Amino acid sequence: MKIIRFTEKELPDVLDFEKRLRDEEDVWGWETDEAYIKSVKDSFADSRFDNSISLLA
Repeated sequence: MKIIRFTEKELPDVLDFEKRLRDEEDVWGWETDEAYIKSVKDSFADSRFDNSISLLA
């Protein structure tokens, strides 16, 4: 298994996965709309997330 840190480079693949997941499960409570995408992009430069780790497997 390969585990990598989630960086902005992986964002298109993660958003694609989230959109497909929502097509299967309508329980998430938020949409992957432009506001959500902007929020995720902005989080990479937000110092509040400096010690956060998001992993993709």
